[in-house]
Amino acid sequence: MDKNVIKIIDEFKGRKLVVVGDIILDRYVSGEVSRISPEAPIPVLRERQREERLGGAAYVASLLKALGAEAELIGIIGDDTAGEAVLRLADKQGIDTAGIVKTPARPTTLKTRLVASRQQMLRLDREDCSAVDSSLLASVMRTAGDRAAAAGALVFSDYDKGLFRGGKWSSLIKAWRTAGKPVLADFKPGNAGLFRGITVATPNQKEAAQAVGGEIEDEASLEKAGTKLLKVTAAEGMLITRGPQGMALFQAGKKVMHVPTRAREVFDVTGAGDAVIAVMALALAGGADLRLAARLANYAGGVVVGKLGVALISGNELKAAARGDG
Repeated sequence: MDKNVIKIIDEFKGRKLVVVGDIILDRYVSGEVSRISPEAPIPVLRERQREERLGGAAYVASLLKALGAEAELIGIIGDDTAGEAVLRLADKQGIDTAGIVKTPARPTTLKTRLVASRQQMLRLDREDCSAVDSSLLASVMRTAGDRAAAAGALVFSDYDKGLFRGGKWSSLIKAWRTAGKPVLADFKPGNAGLFRGITVATPNQKEAAQAVGGEIEDEASLEKAGTKLLKVTAAEGMLITRGPQGMALFQAGKKVMHVPTRAREVFDVTGAGDAVIAVMALALAGGADLRLAARLANYAGGVVVGKLGVALISGNELKAAARGDG
């Protein structure tokens, strides 16, 4: 039993965190396929159900709420029906949306998945990935900066949909770090340099390799990538998630910490990276060091991949995993 981890989990409730990032609406259109279209050699999906869920940075906020924390979501949505759906779903879950900026200049990022018998047939994306207008970006940064005194940690959730592209985030990071608050980032490879001075980043192995312009094929190349990313980001830690191979935590001047995977059976890796950064942020906000936070995040990743689809996790599920009976 991992008693230190369980103690941290008990302290999640009521802790406030701020998530800044690319807000996405995930739409699932499910049904059945029984014939091929006479118009083209493609299956015809007869729709039976339609569901919408929070995605991207909004999903990270959902995970925090499910674990008992208070979450504020800050980002950009369009002045459209998808944006209204985001606000409605967030409100239903109790997520603070005061920092969300609505604009008619770009659409809310919408991912529509066509699903038959739990098999995804097609995904249709509606998005504008160009850099966000400077005035909108300034509003996002100003709001996030104002929250540093009252919140426990700041999470950057980068899906490369335009919010972080071309922005200068160093002053916001500095403000939070000066306030003594941890700052975490899940970045896309081309944006690693935007997050200099953060506490820790949580790229997966593929993203880490792309960020340094190489391949991770063995322990030597993994260590090279992790060390280089520490320098690029000037971070205290770099947690590279490796799927079935677990995680590797890099810290300057310390031996690499390898954390073996905790998943008993993998059903779906969707959302694992978001669960890792959400739980790690909660642990760091509670005073855990990077190594303890990484162990806890590893349990979270193991729980999520044992579920189908984009799933939420509870504190009780994390405790069960830490006890070895979940």
